[in-house]
Order: sequence, then structure tokens, then C-alpha cells
Amino acid sequence: MKPFDLKKALAGEPVMLRSGDKALIFYRIPDKFVFDDGLPPAYPLQGIIFNAEGKISSIAECWGDDGRYDISESAYDIIGMVQELKLLNKTIH
Repeated sequence: MKPFDLKKALAGEPVMLRSGDKALIFYRIPDKFVFDDGLPPAYPLQGIIFNAEGKISSIAECWGDDGRYDISESAYDIIGMVQELKLLNKTIH
């Protein structure tokens, strides 16, 4: 497994979560979009999580730019990049 690479994740490469599940990051909320207090979202990466069978387990998840899912260690933290993600007999490279 390769280290987490934000640019590659945003380009469509799948990521590995601490739980062993995989995810795809679809986009990053731009910094210009802020809350009422003027702060940008702490977890701007938006994506979906797949289980071991390659089926969607969650369709609306978010991470920080460093791959953290929450303030403390989580099973959903991004820990690296994966070579491929198999989804219903289709492989994404």
C-alpha cells in the first residue's frame, strides 16, 4: 500500500481506510465556501465507502485533507492508497 496522496485521491485513485474498507474521494469543498463564522469545513473531502465485497456501505462521508475522519483515531481514517477497487465485477485503477 502506498502512502495517502491527496492529489491522486482527488484524481480518482481509491484509498484504504483503517477498517480495511476502501473509499473514493469525489471532490474537495473549496476554501471559499465557509460557515457563518467564516471558517471553512474541517473535513472538506467528500466521498463514498465500499465494503470488502465492493458494495457501497456509505454514500456521504467526509475527511480532512490529511485523511482524518474525526478528531480521534477512527476506523474510517484514510491510511493509504490502494492499487485497485473492485466494484460489482468492474475494476477501477
